[in-house]
Amino acid sequence: MADHLTQFEQIGQAFVKHYYTLFDNQQSRTESLINMYYQQGCFQTFEGNQAAGHDAIRQKLAALTFQRIARSITSVDCQPLPDGIMVVVLGQLKTDEDQPQSYVESFVLKASGGNYFITNNVFRLVLHHM
Repeated sequence: MADHLTQFEQIGQAFVKHYYTLFDNQQSRTESLINMYYQQGCFQTFEGNQAAGHDAIRQKLAALTFQRIARSITSVDCQPLPDGIMVVVLGQLKTDEDQPQSYVESFVLKASGGNYFITNNVFRLVLHHM
């Protein structure tokens, strides 16, 4: 799938839109979103807590307690990799009645069977502990 070498920007942008549409909807967050993760080995770090594999990531997604989320994306940066795409998102989100928070999220996407799946995912709120 050499398309990612020339269309990495369009693929990355479309991926981000689809991912956050599923993530931001409480009903699709767990069961639909997990299908975007690569089955042969995927890894997620969410606020420093690591999960490896479909079952662990599904449990992490199901354990998220917020009901509503509003998101504003500042930037999406994409780069081609030999067998996929790296995507880095900078934005701000607001969950339930919490104050808005800045965040950064990165994804490594792997091309497989004409689709792209998440192999690695890191999410962090932009908090400075001094």
